[in-house]
Amino acid sequence: MLNALSVRRCAAAAAVLAAIALPPALQAQARTQITPFFTSFFAPLPYGKDVIEDPTTTPPLRGDERLTNAPGLGVRFEIKLANSIGFEGQFAGVFAGRQATVTSAGTTAGFFLSGNAVMLSGRFAYHPRRSNFRGILGFGWQHLGGDAWDPNKLGASVNKSSVGGVVGFGVRANVTPRLPLDLTVESFLHSSDPANFGTKQFQADIMLSVGVPIALGAP
Repeated sequence: MLNALSVRRCAAAAAVLAAIALPPALQAQARTQITPFFTSFFAPLPYGKDVIEDPTTTPPLRGDERLTNAPGLGVRFEIKLANSIGFEGQFAGVFAGRQATVTSAGTTAGFFLSGNAVMLSGRFAYHPRRSNFRGILGFGWQHLGGDAWDPNKLGASVNKSSVGGVVGFGVRANVTPRLPLDLTVESFLHSSDPANFGTKQFQADIMLSVGVPIALGAP
């Protein structure tokens, strides 16, 4: 699970890359490119809130469940459809587990189960002229796995997959003349009920990725 220090380091890295991605560093991009990347996954919203509740306690026992923040790896393929428009296909795997937190009378308890999540998406990328930035809009699919979502081990049914929209932005920065980096921040927007609580909750999972674009064709 990522801690607060990891989050701050990711934010600092994002600020540095954005600062050096200025118009003087513009380069012509290839018609097709592949970008392997490292990603940090964040789940700011619970998929089950107050689902663990006992009204007989004083105060009532309450809790929630959510995916854990986690690192991961992925790869992105982009093909230019026009000068400013591209289409991206992306795969990412993150080591997100299942976290439950229960609160009562000022005390906190809970449990953690190890798991993972596979993220697939297809999206259009808009590249403004004379800019290293791009906007992202598309659709995605998430599939949960591991011990946290194994119905045989849990003894209960689960909903492992969900679909939704993807929105985000990216920036290409030249650390050296031969080493460009691609920083992408995106959110997977969907409604899901993975633990089968009976009510779908809105989710806005976030991925902060840093990768190295590799040209596959001439500009």
